[in-house]
Amino acid sequence: MALNTNRSRSDLRAGDRVGDYLVQGALASGGFGAVYRVAHAATQKPAALKVLHADLVSTTTAVLRFEREVEVIRRIRHPNVVDIFEAGTLDDGRPYFVMELLSGVSLEAFVRVRKRLPPADVLGVLEPLCKTLAVCHEQSVIHRDLKASNIFLAETALGTRRVTLLDFGVAKLIDDSAPGLTAPSRIVGTPTCMAPEQIRGEPATARTDIYALGVLSYFMLTGELPFKDPSFMLMQSMHLYVNPEKPSTVAPVSATFDDVVLRAMAKSPENRFASTLDMLAAFRAALESERRPRDVASKARAIALHVEVDVSPDALEQPDEALYTDMEAVLPIAARTLGNRGFRIMLWAGNRMVLVSNLPEHPDLERAHRMDAVHAALLLLGELAARSSRDERVRVRVRLDVGAATAPGEEIDEEIIDVSWGAPDEDSLESLLASAQALDGLSVETRPVDGSNRLLRVLETAPA
Repeated sequence: MALNTNRSRSDLRAGDRVGDYLVQGALASGGFGAVYRVAHAATQKPAALKVLHADLVSTTTAVLRFEREVEVIRRIRHPNVVDIFEAGTLDDGRPYFVMELLSGVSLEAFVRVRKRLPPADVLGVLEPLCKTLAVCHEQSVIHRDLKASNIFLAETALGTRRVTLLDFGVAKLIDDSAPGLTAPSRIVGTPTCMAPEQIRGEPATARTDIYALGVLSYFMLTGELPFKDPSFMLMQSMHLYVNPEKPSTVAPVSATFDDVVLRAMAKSPENRFASTLDMLAAFRAALESERRPRDVASKARAIALHVEVDVSPDALEQPDEALYTDMEAVLPIAARTLGNRGFRIMLWAGNRMVLVSNLPEHPDLERAHRMDAVHAALLLLGELAARSSRDERVRVRVRLDVGAATAPGEEIDEEIIDVSWGAPDEDSLESLLASAQALDGLSVETRPVDGSNRLLRVLETAPA
């Protein structure tokens, strides 16, 4: 086939033949290539033709990426991945492939118009998407650029929508022995959705895609991205170091989904879901929990953080303003620090406060939530140690426990506000004590507390 290479970036024209297909017109063009509407010369079946731009043919990496996309899609062969009918090279050296022509709308446009999606509709997208990614990961394929604009809601002949995953141009084949398509210092992905390890230039894994799934779920539930800033560098810093706001604080969505989304977006890959199917199960469990009648679930298990302020035995013999000032400063610090971490105050009486946070029912989420509570308690101890009013005569005890927590406004459950510390006074000061139940299954280094048969002292934890 002879093409006029003097046209703008060697555009194709209606009537040009590419393989078994005839070009009918242009559909879209980007920095990497152009897409045309085509029809099979014999059957007239419509399709879409993607062609690499002529000025990129001499760029080895661009050509390899184009060919990689074909290889990846053909390896997966999944109904929720766009299908490829034909691939080849034009006379001028440009690679091309012909894929199914989709009619519908991108997920990004769909959400923007509707502002945000109901959780049941979010599950309707996550269900096929998580299952598709599970197949990709089984085939050693990591997408690396999962975002709403790369997910298409294709209209079917039955009037339904088929969730279709697009653009495998930067996908990674983790079983590929060939040289990588990106230099070690090159960052691959979209800034709004990149996992911390992508930003650091570390190898991508299945959990890299799970981070992007968390960002995507956040966007669908709230209509907002978790991090937004026009500065590329600031966007990277937020993904690396800033914890996103809970979805339930951004939009009128149930807090039952907070743990699912935020666990998927954990900074450390080890703290995310082990697989996309695990995330899907957790989201489904959160949706079922939201639908459960509230009177059935009014008393839920919760992690409780007890904070008690005391003074040394001889301090009250000669009290002064500094002593009272510091005593009054402790509990407000606890309320602010732990409130920012999702705890609510169940009891504030005199020198004592009990804050609680309900535990999810899903075992993995429940364990992750308790781990977050340990980190929150240690953060509080750090804040208290650095308080400007600190008086050595003021002593603070902090303890974690698990119990039943009633809904706000109901009668307080005695189990969770139990005042029995079960430890000698001096041994419970300025450190975190926790019940064995609160720490069960967590990566936490502890030692027994002398004189107590139910409390442990937390010494060290895995990274948050």
